[in-house]
Amino acid sequence: AELNAHGPSPYEIQQEFWS
Repeated sequence: AELNAHGPSPYEIQQEFWS
């Protein structure tokens, strides 16, 4: 997660959702 446009990057969030 390198892009921190608004806190955790969308990729990080997706990892949580799509685990």
